[in-house]
Amino acid sequence: MAKILVKTIGNMALVFVLTFFSFSGCFSSWTGEEDGEKGTITVNLGGLPGLGRATMGAVAHFIILDNEISGPEPERGPYALGQQVSIPVDPGRWSVTIIARLNGIDYAQGSSNGFVQVAARVNSPVTITMDVDLYGYINGAMDLGDNPIPLPLAFVLDGSKWADILNTLQVLDNYRVNLDLSLCRRSDEISGSGLLSDGVFDPRGGNFIGKGKITSLILPNAAEIIPDGTSSQPTFRDFSSLVSLITGDELTSIGNFAFYGNTLTSVSFLGDMVETIGSYAFYDNNLEEIVIPSGVTIGEYAFSKNESMTRVEIGANCIIEGFAFKDYPLLETITIGAGVVFESETNPGYDSFDNGFDSFYIFGDRQAGIYTWNGLAWNHEALP
Repeated sequence: MAKILVKTIGNMALVFVLTFFSFSGCFSSWTGEEDGEKGTITVNLGGLPGLGRATMGAVAHFIILDNEISGPEPERGPYALGQQVSIPVDPGRWSVTIIARLNGIDYAQGSSNGFVQVAARVNSPVTITMDVDLYGYINGAMDLGDNPIPLPLAFVLDGSKWADILNTLQVLDNYRVNLDLSLCRRSDEISGSGLLSDGVFDPRGGNFIGKGKITSLILPNAAEIIPDGTSSQPTFRDFSSLVSLITGDELTSIGNFAFYGNTLTSVSFLGDMVETIGSYAFYDNNLEEIVIPSGVTIGEYAFSKNESMTRVEIGANCIIEGFAFKDYPLLETITIGAGVVFESETNPGYDSFDNGFDSFYIFGDRQAGIYTWNGLAWNHEALP
């Protein structure tokens, strides 16, 4: 079943071509309710279309189940492309409908072919592949940079899929995207681009124009390591529009020169797994404040030359190498947790901060607290 829909928003017409393929059947194993009364419908949301066509993954997908006798249940969602959703239901005949929704507007829907028969203790799969192709007809210049399209994905993120995503983004004209990879899963690959089997997320390779469309990036929760780059070849080279980064729950290491020379204004570390942030990892960005989790070793020049920085917060027991937080003309506040160690204590001249902060902290008995700069001197107050 295929549908073509045309919607007009302002001076932009969007044409959506949605293709739905469905089948139903039974799995041999049972993973649903254990009381013997329920069955399960497992809905698999499909993937990206062929190369050269822009997938509008920003469309949120909602599932509606309708029982032949008791009627429809409340919609479930939103879900991302590539997700597999298992829903316990009462035995009986059910229809499955997928709603494609963007910014609160329902653009299209697809459904299973007929009813799905569900028996107790049996999984009944329904695959509805929703390839939502976007063709933007721009009637004049239209810059959506301040209103990026949210793009949540949930694929096995191998090198081929990563290339597909970047090629898809390439043809978005003036659009930008907030790319959410948090639900993406590790591939079986041991080298190359994408999310590798050992948890390395390597974005190198692929379409550089597509990378330049990404304004916000949420890393996969399954990513443990961002590999090293160099000053001439940073790991996230060509991400020219990237202003926001959110790490995943399992990230332990950010390599040297990973985000060197990007345009980040915001970085958020999720979870408490981060152990190392490499040298020059966030050098020469536009960060305004940064909060470092506890127990992190921070490499030299890791956050230096972020000239918009006004506030730094460092968790307990961090180890800070020389020059890690230099060139902050607007810096006002540094918050330090207990047990933080500066390299400059054993290597004089390798100060991590400007304006004599290292010495003020070290000779002040390394007290945790909030340090403020008044333009002439540092002041200290205890943490609340």
